[in-house]
Amino acid sequence: MDKNTVILFLIILLLASILTAVYFYLTGTNTAKNDQIQIKNLENSNKALQQKSGRVLDYAKALDLILEPSRQQLGLDTKIQTTKTEWLKNLSDATDRTKDLKLQDIFKEITNGAPEAIIVPTVQYMDYAIKSILSLLAGK
Repeated sequence: MDKNTVILFLIILLLASILTAVYFYLTGTNTAKNDQIQIKNLENSNKALQQKSGRVLDYAKALDLILEPSRQQLGLDTKIQTTKTEWLKNLSDATDRTKDLKLQDIFKEITNGAPEAIIVPTVQYMDYAIKSILSLLAGK
């Protein structure tokens, strides 16, 4: 091989390696950007899921508290032993944590009603809390 052919061959190899490096750099940059976008989307999804699970937990705690007097009346194991005043305070706090105006209105019916007239709003409270939990779990 003559000297010019070897030089030409080396130049072609050099250009090929430079173009390969540029190609991998550009595709690597795009991949890194895509990875960053996917990570950001996953972080946003994680935050949304945490918020949703927090709301479900708030409804579940309120539902659990509304059932406590029934457990006591039926002689079932109760999670906490409280007076009616403490129970109402805990239920009020749990209801407020849901930030659900309809549930808060139903709670007001329970607290403002006569003892014999609280059965209907209590059942409405339980029904609404369960439907809210199911709605959140279904993604609505």
